[in-house]
Amino acid sequence: MSAGRLYGSKGNPRVQKVQITAKLSSIEIDFDENFEMGKHNKTPEYLAKFPLGQVPAFEAKDGLCLTESAGLAFYVANLKENNPLLGKNKHELGKIYQYSFFAETQLSPQAATIVYPAFGYMPYNEETERLGYQKLEGTLAYLNKEVEGKKYLVGDSITLADIMIGSNLEMLYAYVLVEEHRNKHPHLTNYFKHYRQMTEVTDASGPMRLADKPLKVEAKK
Repeated sequence: MSAGRLYGSKGNPRVQKVQITAKLSSIEIDFDENFEMGKHNKTPEYLAKFPLGQVPAFEAKDGLCLTESAGLAFYVANLKENNPLLGKNKHELGKIYQYSFFAETQLSPQAATIVYPAFGYMPYNEETERLGYQKLEGTLAYLNKEVEGKKYLVGDSITLADIMIGSNLEMLYAYVLVEEHRNKHPHLTNYFKHYRQMTEVTDASGPMRLADKPLKVEAKK
């Protein structure tokens, strides 16, 4: 039986984050692949449940309405008793929280600063882009060291830490990290490729995309 309905656009890494968590947890959730951002999340019915029109969002069978993709993933993972995605003990859970919050507060905003202007989601600013790349380089160097010699960030199997970090790396590897950047952070690249080749990840996210040319947005004259 379905645990509830997930609202969001197909192909959105934030939506996929929740879908991957559900698949790995053997939790069934409903999803409308025809959902359109900017249309369906502006209806009175949607806003009655999610007043800010946020996407993704989740409506549980008992009527509980939630937003924020990381929160949705943790909620879905907790629907399964003793879910290995949440680690084997409190120490592992603590590390999972650490990497998950890092993904949301550091990696995600940095990726958005660089990628979103290309899709018209944010205005382009050359100085903002330069600082974004500068911050991102430090983040990637940190993650490259963290995953050296590892397949998983925490323990010996996939956890929500990998899903959070992997989902937020998705845009970067698809649009920003060309071969030169990938080679500069080989441990992180190998880690991401391993994560991306998992069946549950591929089912939710489709084939892996790797950038072949730098993403560049010119400032409007």
